[in-house]
Amino acid sequence: MPLREVDKVEVTCLVDNNVDVLLPNTEVAHRPFLAKNWYERPLIAEHGFSAAVTLELGGRKHRVLLDSGLDPLAAPHNADALDFDLSNCELVISSHGHIDHAGGLLNIRKKMNTRQRIPLVLHEDAFRNRMVKLQDGRTISLPAPNKSFLTKAGYEIIEKHSQSLWIDDGILVTGEIPRT
Repeated sequence: MPLREVDKVEVTCLVDNNVDVLLPNTEVAHRPFLAKNWYERPLIAEHGFSAAVTLELGGRKHRVLLDSGLDPLAAPHNADALDFDLSNCELVISSHGHIDHAGGLLNIRKKMNTRQRIPLVLHEDAFRNRMVKLQDGRTISLPAPNKSFLTKAGYEIIEKHSQSLWIDDGILVTGEIPRT
């Protein structure tokens, strides 16, 4: 499966486990500009992950969302705080079905073009409910994304077990990676 070379890739982290707005820029990492009132709309950190990937391919820009964080409010809030436009997002990829990567799927959809269905690529097992057993023996439920709610929100659900190419063959979704 040939992956096409892209001209440029930018990754904007929307949700991560920590935030440090005072980190300096580096050659490969460019931090957001701190406005005078940055503290009025600070970035939110949480146990979760979400990143927007912008790629240039053949003179055209494409935007993809990888995961959506845990809290339904964190990724949309951080996108607003960064003045990051998701209205042109063409594809959403869910790396796996854990709630800390998929909890914001419904709310972040409101930031995208609501007149068209957005493909949501995920493994078919993403819809399985999971539990975590704690050291003290208690179990905690990890709810799965709700397929019906996601469809009603405007996603086109695409369940993939194996690798697939997207966005003019410039994005590769690996599919399931066997455990070792």
